[in-house]
Amino acid sequence: MAGCRPNYFPIVLAAMDSIVLEGPQWIVSTASFAPLVVLNGPIRTRLGVNTRMSVMGPGTRANATIGRAIHLCLINLWQAKIGLYDRATMGSAYRYGWVIGEDEENSPWQPFHVEAGYNADDSAAFVACSWHPFEINHLEARDPEAVLGPIVEFFSLSTQYNAPFNREDESLFQRIGRRAAVLLGEDHRNHIANAGWSKNDVSEYIAKHSGRRVGDVRAQAFTGDRLFPRSASDDDWVPVFDKPEDVLVLAAGGPGGHSSVAKITWSHHQQLA
Repeated sequence: MAGCRPNYFPIVLAAMDSIVLEGPQWIVSTASFAPLVVLNGPIRTRLGVNTRMSVMGPGTRANATIGRAIHLCLINLWQAKIGLYDRATMGSAYRYGWVIGEDEENSPWQPFHVEAGYNADDSAAFVACSWHPFEINHLEARDPEAVLGPIVEFFSLSTQYNAPFNREDESLFQRIGRRAAVLLGEDHRNHIANAGWSKNDVSEYIAKHSGRRVGDVRAQAFTGDRLFPRSASDDDWVPVFDKPEDVLVLAAGGPGGHSSVAKITWSHHQQLA
């Protein structure tokens, strides 16, 4: 299907299993969500999955065709057709396919699947429904705070508070989307690690500093009901994330002073592939 080879099928199956667990909110929305799939373990090298330069770009068959097959499954099995269940206002090119591998071999930290409790020689697929990523460009940064500063700025945009659902609402939409993935390129992750910082340090720094004054958010005509009550003072501080664990840190991409951030909207899953 779309050039996806038979030996790629375990990844397609693992991804679809995770998507089925979440239900139709993966596609039924006016927002431009797309399934982000991050691969860990031996399956990356066995299938030739790109983990480094242009990790989210074209040119690698495994990345491109696995992602395309997943979205074709959504179209053909779940009727994620434009105007039917695909109700995105703008849409996203990442819906064509968004499959990457973690750069375990060039990472100063443990692989993501090992942190999650799997063995290093296990192959695992992490799947999340996310808005498309934003690339952070900071060529001169060396200190962790300098590397992470623009990432904090991105997460602190007023649009992060634009949600029409009240936090007391017990519906499906209640507070399940304040998660994010930070994909650190090689230079940025090495600068951070050389300063003695762990992945947990990165998550804690981003979670602590990502936020805005209530008044700043209200000035942009965003009510932010999911994050603060209507009675909140303009001087109150409201964080983007509830806890550091909501900020996932992954090693992906090649050399150069660039990293990417992806806003995860729904719950995510990781399972063996």
